[in-house]
Amino acid sequence: MLGFVKIINLLNNLISNVMHKLIGLKTGLKFAFFIAVLALVIAAVVLNNLITGGGPKALTEAMEGGESVLTAIGRSHESLTNFMKNNEQLAEELLKVAQTSQENAKAKLTFARHTDDDFVINMAENYGILLDSSHVLTRGLDNLLAITDDLKKAFGYYEQGAYEEAAEKASVCLQTLTPLVKQFNLWNRSLDSINYGYVASGHRDRVKHAVVEYRDENRIYLEYILLLESIMEGVNYLNAMDAINELFDQLQHAVANKDYENARNLLEEISEQLQLLEDPQYQNAASTASELDQSLLDGEAFNIAQDVKDQLKDLEGIQGFENYLESVRRYMEALSYFEQGDLEAAEEAIGRGLSLLGQGESLTDAQIQRFYTALRGAFNSLTTQMRTSGQLDQG
Repeated sequence: MLGFVKIINLLNNLISNVMHKLIGLKTGLKFAFFIAVLALVIAAVVLNNLITGGGPKALTEAMEGGESVLTAIGRSHESLTNFMKNNEQLAEELLKVAQTSQENAKAKLTFARHTDDDFVINMAENYGILLDSSHVLTRGLDNLLAITDDLKKAFGYYEQGAYEEAAEKASVCLQTLTPLVKQFNLWNRSLDSINYGYVASGHRDRVKHAVVEYRDENRIYLEYILLLESIMEGVNYLNAMDAINELFDQLQHAVANKDYENARNLLEEISEQLQLLEDPQYQNAASTASELDQSLLDGEAFNIAQDVKDQLKDLEGIQGFENYLESVRRYMEALSYFEQGDLEAAEEAIGRGLSLLGQGESLTDAQIQRFYTALRGAFNSLTTQMRTSGQLDQG
């Protein structure tokens, strides 16, 4: 602004000198000098508008800058959506569009701030908050695109059951993703300070939507971090659950083949393994996994998150699994009694088994709920079989 003052002073001096020279000149020359002075005055006014951004021009630039910011946030959201669907090429193209819109917004908002109009200044400041938050979004997308290869390897290793290798790749990804979390949280709070009274009326609903998109992307970014942390922290738990799942498959095979003695031994072994998982070293990892919201993710990430939640059971989940195993024990008893013709004992075992399953109605573990539903169906099928055979009182 000091540079502008100097220019104005120079113009004033020049005009003063010209006015002095007009004295004593012929009419034609006086007219020529008058035109020159007028041109200098017009130049000063134009220069003032260019530097200060005053008048309608500043308001227009502020609104256009806001439009560019909204475009940047919208394209960022589309970019993330395509990243989640493994369309990295389109995600990168949309990210570039967002970054170009950010550059345009920055130039226009910088111009708009050079005014003495408080309304325009406040409008530019509001859009500036959105612009700064949009920069966090594009940095987040840059991070996600940068870890694409390691992320895919982490998921691939996980699906193979190579949990140590998956954890190693997850750690590499986290080194890139984690540092941006503070900025996400900072601008998440800053968005609350937007004064919608200083937002163009045609932009207000769109600004509110942009804030929603920012927070949506924030949650998704944090969800990727949480998933990777769960994989990294849950290595020992996942290996233990693999062993339990193998025993569980053997148990189902033994029950199907009516090998009840082997099935009882497997039930005991599984119960012992589950009790070990109650140790804090396992439950710390389970606590992290319990915070996962797989609905925020898509594609392979969604499937991995769902499986991690199923495998890394908290204390309630372990208790629910143990309760299920005890119900399986009652089911085997009922089958055995039915085969021996002891219908009263079989009916009593069925009642106990169903009672145990009823205790798990409030369970939040989706996998255990599926187990309960399947076993309840097996009990009902056995009851129907007994009634159909005419060996159980229809009443």
